[in-house]
Amino acid sequence: VRDPAPVHDDDEPGKFNGKKWVGALLYLSRCTRWDIAEIVGKLARKTSSWTRKDDRALERVMAYIKCTKEQGLTWSINPQDYKDGTLWLEMHTDSDHGGDMTSGKSTTGYMVILRGPLGTQVILDWGSKRQTHVARPVGQAELQALVDGISKSFLYIIMLLEELKVYVATRVRTDSDAARLGLAKVRTSAMRTMNKTHRLNLAWVHELVYRTNVINLDRVDTKYNWANYLTKTEHPA
Repeated sequence: VRDPAPVHDDDEPGKFNGKKWVGALLYLSRCTRWDIAEIVGKLARKTSSWTRKDDRALERVMAYIKCTKEQGLTWSINPQDYKDGTLWLEMHTDSDHGGDMTSGKSTTGYMVILRGPLGTQVILDWGSKRQTHVARPVGQAELQALVDGISKSFLYIIMLLEELKVYVATRVRTDSDAARLGLAKVRTSAMRTMNKTHRLNLAWVHELVYRTNVINLDRVDTKYNWANYLTKTEHPA
């Protein structure tokens, strides 16, 4: 009779070098594999206290990558879209609500896509990052994701395209009506819990959307919101 397999305590130190493996995964998730960005972000927060439980999560991520190693970014570009001046820059934003079980903080997810009516579709940037403060209402978490995506990525890509003499229409899409309402009103109860930097970013984005009309804001159905994959673990763990 074989002895039963040993049961490992989840809190025991892990056998893998978490910093080494997570460092490699961060490079991969930022360059081509946006589908693992959310889970890699979670693992990155565990490197200073790596445990057996994190070992198992890492093994699942590596198994997922092995099974999907043929996947990567595919860019579809039709030059006629550029010649006709019909390109538009689109960003999707999303947030989970209190998804971090330890801190209660939410995760911001965003994806920036260059599109055209004749088939152009190019993913330019994406991000999945834990928010810096706890958002009690779900609308506040979605609003913070909207502001983060615009202020940390979308505007810089617009400026880069302008430097390259590529002028595009802009559109930011969220599946949260509460976030759109909060941005329109600006002065909401949510601002009371924000620090000065967050309040200024919110006011700045409000100006861009409702005063200068630099950015168009509209709604997207949740099932078509690409940023969903950057706030929720769909595959690896």
